[in-house]
Amino acid sequence: MADESSFFDTPDDNLAGASADTGYRHFRLIYESEHGFCRLFTARRHGRTYVIKTLREPYLDAPLAHDALRKEFECGMMVDSPYVARTYDFIPLPDLGEAIVMEYCPGMTLARMMADGAPLSTADIDKIVFSLARGVDDIHSAGLIHRDLKPDNLIWMPQSGALKIIDFGFCDSESFYMLHDAGGTLRYTPPGKSIAAVGADLTPDTYNDLYALGMLLTDLLTVAPAHRQKTLKRLSEMLIARSIGSGAELEACYRALSRRSVSKRRLLIIPAAAVLLLTGIVIFILRSNYADKDIIGNPHNDTIAEKPMARMEGEKEMEMPAGATHLVRDDGQDPPGVQKSVGSQVPATDDQESPADMSQPLSGPPDEMIKDEYGVCMAEAKYTANFRRDKIDEYAVTTTDRLITESIITLQSDTASTRSRKAAYRQLTTDTIMQRRVAALTLGKYPSADRRRILGLSRQRHRYLLSGIDLTHLQP
Repeated sequence: MADESSFFDTPDDNLAGASADTGYRHFRLIYESEHGFCRLFTARRHGRTYVIKTLREPYLDAPLAHDALRKEFECGMMVDSPYVARTYDFIPLPDLGEAIVMEYCPGMTLARMMADGAPLSTADIDKIVFSLARGVDDIHSAGLIHRDLKPDNLIWMPQSGALKIIDFGFCDSESFYMLHDAGGTLRYTPPGKSIAAVGADLTPDTYNDLYALGMLLTDLLTVAPAHRQKTLKRLSEMLIARSIGSGAELEACYRALSRRSVSKRRLLIIPAAAVLLLTGIVIFILRSNYADKDIIGNPHNDTIAEKPMARMEGEKEMEMPAGATHLVRDDGQDPPGVQKSVGSQVPATDDQESPADMSQPLSGPPDEMIKDEYGVCMAEAKYTANFRRDKIDEYAVTTTDRLITESIITLQSDTASTRSRKAAYRQLTTDTIMQRRVAALTLGKYPSADRRRILGLSRQRHRYLLSGIDLTHLQP
């Protein structure tokens, strides 16, 4: 992630620390700087856990290291904020030398959380931004510059939804006479404040922290919701360009931009609703057309034929292919152009199926009656929405319709992320992806369903609805 913080200088070596029994027990090393001069322990005292910061062994006799540790303690004591880890004491410890006693914050660093890649909710992003803004203002109000704000120095506590700023090791102020060298982490240090810059200005400046905040908001883009990313990016640019001069201004701008984003998203509901309405109208018209015509496009004929498995085509009879699927209408009437079977004329009793649940023969054009490798023909998927035979079939077909509609809405949305749009386009244009999703959803609702039949129905329905439609204009 970020480089390790360090003073861009080398400390001297020649001072010993004191030792005393202060009542702290159960020391556990939790961090040791690879290049710096500090290490961290947790310790227990009177049933409470604390963080203990001491010098590494090579620096126990280094005067500059002791001065830096003392300065960090004094800086920490000057800040009293719920958004900053509190500093309690400066004591000598047996075998460890001088040490700072600080608040223990159970949680994880923002760096680790972002490395895990777990997305944060809008509420969590709001809390992080507000905590940073208020914590930095509290530090500046104490006359201090933190100078090392970065993900490794921010503790996120998901249980309480709180963020704490830690580590005053590079803190600076005009009130201190020592350690005004350039320091911090290069990525979060303004170019003009880095030792690497020609003619660098090392005077303490609040811009050090505001620039770091801008870089932190850029880091948060990787775990922020899509509708917050534009806001964070805009605020980052404003902080780096010095357009925001304090944490209070940052919080006010964040609230204003967030409200504007919400308003835009609400306005987008109108075209999305219009698309849904239009889709519903189209489907209604298509279903109405099929309800008024028989499956092969002839006017509806209520005459009962003597040969229920045949249809008339001019003067010629064509037998229905063996094994053709039998479907009935939702209202229990005969499908248009479909001949009644003897069983359909038997009145239903309490022990019998109602006419709406009984099998009826389905006929159609020869090309629509050809079964694919899944044993499903186009006619079954094409008319199942109007002629229900089985609730599982109906669910598979209507689920396919819904996923197609959702994909189109996502592709037409201005707020959808590029990743979401690409996924929607793949689902819309690849019937195998659609098949797997429909099968998963259908089997989740009906575990005993025939997966092979669901795959066939979904593919046939997908091909029927999108046949002859050019989708290139929706490509992300």
